[in-house]
Amino acid sequence: MESPATTRSASWPRSWPQCWEDPQCAFRLEWAPLKLDRIRIAVVDAFYALPRGGIEIGGLLLGSVMGQVVSVEDWAPIACEHLTGPSFVLSAKDEAALSGQLSTLNSHVVGWFHSHTRSALQFSPQDLAIHQKYFPQPFQVALVLRPANMQPVRANYFFRDKSGILVPGASEFNVEAVRGETTARPRSSPAPTFASPVQTPPTPPTPPPSAPPPIASPPPQAPPQAIKAPPPVPSAPVAPEIFPVIRQAPARNHTGWPLLIALVIFALAAAAFLTRETWMPKSLDPLKLQASDLDGKLLIRWMPVRNAQTGQLHIMDGTKAIDVTLDAIQLSRGFYLFARQAVNNTVQLKVDTREETTSFAGPLTTPRSSADLDQTESKIKAERQDGR
Repeated sequence: MESPATTRSASWPRSWPQCWEDPQCAFRLEWAPLKLDRIRIAVVDAFYALPRGGIEIGGLLLGSVMGQVVSVEDWAPIACEHLTGPSFVLSAKDEAALSGQLSTLNSHVVGWFHSHTRSALQFSPQDLAIHQKYFPQPFQVALVLRPANMQPVRANYFFRDKSGILVPGASEFNVEAVRGETTARPRSSPAPTFASPVQTPPTPPTPPPSAPPPIASPPPQAPPQAIKAPPPVPSAPVAPEIFPVIRQAPARNHTGWPLLIALVIFALAAAAFLTRETWMPKSLDPLKLQASDLDGKLLIRWMPVRNAQTGQLHIMDGTKAIDVTLDAIQLSRGFYLFARQAVNNTVQLKVDTREETTSFAGPLTTPRSSADLDQTESKIKAERQDGR
């Protein structure tokens, strides 16, 4: 068997299955490289659909289960309206469509996948809720993919361990592109040779050169009579003229200058593009503050913040005001549990220059036992640590 969380080379034939296994996982995953490559292409296309992160997508993993082997044979997209932005967050209409899709496919669903374009390979509270509600079987897995600009697509699997808790694989891996297959010629069969079907016509013999015609000799002429030249007239000596020697400079070849200038401009443009993260103004992402009830407590959620050291959480529990200071770890987790005592609650979160407010109104529910509540809170913290 292969080492945990590793895949076979993508340059192998497409008919050979790839494998993934983990020491904590009770089964092994197998799939055809071409199917995983189709998922990679869809994730990358969605990543480049919009600037600065693109769109996150998701889909169902279809296949079969035989003993301790789960085979992924195909996939189908999950519809998402993206009402809250480019993140993969399902609306009520999306969840209704997903329920109908699962009822049709039934036992062929062995898991699901979704992409994270602005966070690490971790599960968010929305991801955890989708997995617990629609993929409850022990063998159903979740594949999270993280595309990047000009980099391979990183991925990792999430599965239920022996105690039923959703955990990530031991290590991440790259999803490489599937290269085309080539068929080599057997060594025993030499390369065929073909004779040219066009024959060159024979060259006709060259006739011998004919003798040149005789040249007629001119008629004899009378010898010319001698003419006596007049005697030379003596003249004054003339001084010779002196001219300066002017040497012409060799012409210079200027054809290389335009090419050099073009190369310098291209190098400057490439340097500006590669360092754009340092000089381009960055817009801060919205916090997307939300509040909901969880076992009698107020679950406050926001988009994980990793570039801030502190934040302020102001809670109005009815008429009672509570101020909470959040550190960098709490901001990166993206959630906070508050034991509310009133029906109406208002929450305000301030991080850097960003400020958002949300409210929640609902009857007070009877919380579960403290042991169950502590286990739920520990489970959310463990799965949301360093997540979105």
